[in-house]
Amino acid sequence: MTLAIAVTPDFRVAGHFAKAPGFAIYDASGALVETLDNDANASGCQQKKKMMARFRQLGVSRVVLKNIGERSLARLLGAGIQVDSVRGRATVSEVLAGAVSVSTLTDASQGRPCKPKSSSHKCCGSHSHDNKIISGGQAKGDAKLKRLSLSL
Repeated sequence: MTLAIAVTPDFRVAGHFAKAPGFAIYDASGALVETLDNDANASGCQQKKKMMARFRQLGVSRVVLKNIGERSLARLLGAGIQVDSVRGRATVSEVLAGAVSVSTLTDASQGRPCKPKSSSHKCCGSHSHDNKIISGGQAKGDAKLKRLSLSL
């Protein structure tokens, strides 16, 4: 089983799946396989699809997070990925040790309701996002991601 954990730069479970700065990928023995920057919050719908494709390539079968929207949850569940939600603050070390309680999400309705889109926004077709958070070619949170390091 391959596990993906939505993480902050200091390797805590991130507050929201789509807004997580990155993902830490672990194999069945708990060894770190890879860390992935999450560009989904900077690049919109296409980047979320790329993240799902990368999860499939890595064989991710379980995701641990705090919160997730209905649509993202539906995508993960539709791909056969188990989604577990932690309550409160938790570190990656605590998750790997099984020291935090999790709730397994089984239906998209357990995710947070999605905010209504404007009528001009038709996800996930051919479109552009005018409200990008990119400044000077780099997303605001990118500099912090370079400091990701696992200390178990």
